[in-house]
Amino acid sequence: MITKASGAEGGYLEKVQPALDAGIPCIVIARPQPLVMGDELLNGQDAFAGRLQRWLAAQ
Repeated sequence: MITKASGAEGGYLEKVQPALDAGIPCIVIARPQPLVMGDELLNGQDAFAGRLQRWLAAQ
């Protein structure tokens, strides 16, 4: 069985456990790691410039 790790984090075991119990091998495709961590994702140079201007204005 091939499945992806989706739904609640760590919840894929609920999905594959019946197959494992039946002796069916499973391949689980992991979730990709986020490219950016933090409060806000800026999509491009213009978004960054606007965010920087707001930050500088608040200083």
